[in-house]
Amino acid sequence: MNFSPNCQYLLVYCNTDEKLTLFDIEKSTAKSIPLFSSEIDLHGNPRIRVTNLGTVLVKHSTYLRMYDSGFNCILSRDNFSWGGGFVGLSNTGDRFYSTTYDSLRAYDMQFNLLWNIELPEPHEFFGFRTREFELSNTGSFIAVTDFHKLHIISTDDGTQIAQFVFEEHISNAEFSEFDSIVAAGYTTHPETTPLRPIHSFGVRTIFLQNRSYEFSSEFHAANSRSESRMPNSFSTYTVSDNGSFLGFLYYTPDFGRFALLSPEMQIVWLSENVKQNCSWRFYFPSSQGLRSDGSGFWYFDGESIHSCLIEER
Repeated sequence: MNFSPNCQYLLVYCNTDEKLTLFDIEKSTAKSIPLFSSEIDLHGNPRIRVTNLGTVLVKHSTYLRMYDSGFNCILSRDNFSWGGGFVGLSNTGDRFYSTTYDSLRAYDMQFNLLWNIELPEPHEFFGFRTREFELSNTGSFIAVTDFHKLHIISTDDGTQIAQFVFEEHISNAEFSEFDSIVAAGYTTHPETTPLRPIHSFGVRTIFLQNRSYEFSSEFHAANSRSESRMPNSFSTYTVSDNGSFLGFLYYTPDFGRFALLSPEMQIVWLSENVKQNCSWRFYFPSSQGLRSDGSGFWYFDGESIHSCLIEER
């Protein structure tokens, strides 16, 4: 599922009948179309995006489709040259972005190239694999992670606004609602190799107004404390513009909790174990959210949606 930024549209892919459905929440209408021709044998789920105007992007392997809000096809490519590339769609639906291991490009809806920038040579651990990026909620920035580096790029012309270098392995960039903060998860390892076991992990925050960054507290991996149950990852988090975090703490395959962290990275609330309700695959960014005014949050535990208020003490 994917909401448009203004929440007027909800785009849903159903893998049982391989259909896309676009809900117009304001008009209480819904339209569906088959994802691709039945002759095309594709595995896994596609990447789907919908804009404030109802423009739909679908990317699966080398197949690329774009539709207007009436599901009329406006762009079709069966041999999109960057088959393994990550694709993002602007909020207004006037352009889309794609990346490989060494470049980031912007196209208009007629597939004309708007800009192309070369990305720094990737870390040797990634080789020639495609680097994913995160488009900010206002559509003004793109964050690209490259192991120890985080690149902030303007969507206007592809100019790199800032680059941050860390000692830890940085991944999973996430912007706050109004782009005042970008957060990135990090991991450290007992050896110099980027392979497991993970020694510690946490989140870095960068305030885009002053281009500074702030260190956050660490959570130690489970194998560093045998006498107590400790989490070994903090993932699928959401960050608010005041710096609060809502994320998922993974302990073991059968034990996990949602956690609310203060801007100082102190845990202020933990859910009960939710791993017993469903498998790990349900925990992705759309399974939780923070209210814009910071007064509450919600999360889905596999069975129920919980809405919680935050009270000042």
